[in-house]
Parts: sequence; structure tokens; C-alpha cells
Amino acid sequence: SGCCRAGEGGERHSCEGCDLEAKCCPTYERCVACCLAPEHDAAGRLATVPVGKGQPQLGHFDDAFALCRGLCRTNSASTYHENSYLSERRFCLSDSGRPAEDNMAALPEGVEVVQGGKGKSCTAVCREHGGMECSVGSMELANRCEYLEGRFPCSRCYSVTGDDLPAFKPTWQRYTDACLISRNIKGFKCDSSGPSTERICGCFKSGSDVPHQQFP
Repeated sequence: SGCCRAGEGGERHSCEGCDLEAKCCPTYERCVACCLAPEHDAAGRLATVPVGKGQPQLGHFDDAFALCRGLCRTNSASTYHENSYLSERRFCLSDSGRPAEDNMAALPEGVEVVQGGKGKSCTAVCREHGGMECSVGSMELANRCEYLEGRFPCSRCYSVTGDDLPAFKPTWQRYTDACLISRNIKGFKCDSSGPSTERICGCFKSGSDVPHQQFP
């Protein structure tokens, strides 16, 4: 079964090697063990964590062990554009299931990330925001769920395709308040817009050196 009897070595419910701030661990087994630790109150979360993330209609887990096994599975939230993991500690016992990104680059000084109105391009959004200009490179850095979730009212974040990204969408499929990032990390366009999306744009002041900076 892959399980061990008590007293055969090792600490029960150990969180060794886990990032306790992000609540993510380097292995699936360690994540489940850490999740079952009393301080994480897995049993007390049974009524609030649904089997399907954001889909309470699917019901809830039967017990704490089942809940921890479900939470610790990797999913699209633990990847960067669904083709690489955000962190070596990618097995998370948090509700979001999202690890802290390793080596997350900061936006250059002088850049602001601005949310526009429905149907507006980033060229228009930045111009209306104090006469600023759109920075494609800055959008590449802002095109991360962790970044957007920390600054905008996202209930969920998805990696999708389209020219009007990254963006905030009040209603998307069966969800509300969704943040959308682009799978195509080199396909950002300042002039694109969508009728129902609110673009999230990187803007800089005209005359600054932002267009000439090298972006990671």
C-alpha cells in the first residue's frame, strides 16, 4: 500500500521541505501528510472545499484523507501556461492549489498595470490613463495568475488563447470574475480588444526608457 506503521521512523504529518506560507510541498506524499497535520484542520474544511474547484454542485469529500489527496493533486493552477510548473513545490494543500512562482520577475520602474473598460484596447486604456503608452513587454510579465490574483478581483484564473489578453472577464462560461492569461506568451497586442473582456494592460509614461529595457 506504500504506507508505514507508526514507529518505523519519520515524523507523522511532517511538513518537512514544504513552503508553509504558500502551503505547497515538493512531493505528493509529503503534501498529503502535511495537509493531515492538526494545524491545517482538514476535517474542518470538509464543508467548504468542494470536490471540483469552484463547483459546489459536485459535492464534498467524504473524509479528511480524501480531501487532502484531492487538494494535493497538481492542476492547471500549478503550471505556467500549462507547459511547465511554477515551482518545484507544486503539490499544494491550499484552496487555490497554486504555488508561489520561483524567480518571479518584477515589473520595471515606471510601469503601471491598469484594468480597462469592456471593449477597449490597451492602446486606448493607457492613453486614457494619463496619456501613457502601452508596453507589450510589461504585459508579458503581468501575464501570470499569481500576479493578477493579487491585484484584481479574480475568483479564478485560466490560461486561454486570444488577442485580447491578459484580461478580466466579469462572466466567463459558468464562472464569474475570471482573470484570463494568454497561453501564447509572445503574442501580446496593444491594439486588440474584445467586446466582453476588460483588458489588463502594462502602461508607461511617454518619453521614459521602458520600451528600451530588456525584459526577463
